Amino acid sequence: MLFDRLSMASRKAIFCARAEASLVGSKVIDTQHVLVGLIRVDPGTLQLIAQRITVNSAREAVKRWHAPGDKVPTSVDIPLSEDVKRVFLNALALAEVHKSSFIRTEHLLLALTTVNPSHAAEILREADASLDRLEQLVSGLANEEQDADPSWSEGLEDLFGHAEAHIRPIT
Repeated sequence: MLFDRLSMASRKAIFCARAEASLVGSKVIDTQHVLVGLIRVDPGTLQLIAQRITVNSAREAVKRWHAPGDKVPTSVDIPLSEDVKRVFLNALALAEVHKSSFIRTEHLLLALTTVNPSHAAEILREADASLDRLEQLVSGLANEEQDADPSWSEGLEDLFGHAEAHIRPIT
């Protein structure tokens, strides 16, 4: 199963993406939600490739495609969009090409740029993201688990409980 190949940081990013989708009342987890999740979990990588992107700037950009609605309860499953499914498959292919046993946040971020047109790719393009720098980062990845700053997740367990149960994985 693909979800098993995600690094802990990538899993956290997907949980954050689910939270972002929930907060704006989205019925699906889309690429822009994954981008915000990646920014929350791995802001260092985003700053290396696109210094102008922040959680707040990405959230503002998301409003162009989805006006905030009623929050989706955490007990409700939110499926992945078809674009996000393609992102996961592309990230898996990137991890395999680079002989990584885990799909890391860098793989997900680079895979977001491969699904065009997508909202995440547009946000990255508008921020003048350095895809060459990102490709260099992905090429240089080791095959070890990625550590992330744990401070982002304070209270997340209480908010979502077992969030994995509320995100439909790709099978």
